[in-house]
Amino acid sequence: MDKGIILLLAVDIVKAYVKHNRIDHIEVPDFIRTTFSALDESHDPVPNDAPTLINCLECGRAYKILKKHLFAAHGLSPSDYRAKHTLPDHEPLVAPESSLRRRQVQVAIAERRRAGRLTEEG
Repeated sequence: MDKGIILLLAVDIVKAYVKHNRIDHIEVPDFIRTTFSALDESHDPVPNDAPTLINCLECGRAYKILKKHLFAAHGLSPSDYRAKHTLPDHEPLVAPESSLRRRQVQVAIAERRRAGRLTEEG
């Protein structure tokens, strides 16, 4: 993925985080760098075998995340969808690659929070 796009994504994520959490303005550039590195494919690449999309069993179309599509297009909740297609309750409705990317961002945010707590306490 292009580094410019990754940077824009990192900035958007940080803006959303700062909107709902207190953070010192001096820490923002470092937070952007941390988020950027979490998103950067060269930092922690997604395995090549991780599917980027998941297919809807109702209509056959592929999505990164099925939850919103299921309700909007088919009027189904995730639990109704799983029951209708006899899928286990723990069956993910998110493509593995999307799940890995989201996890990377969450780890970056958690690391940032830990670093903030350490400096406040120390």
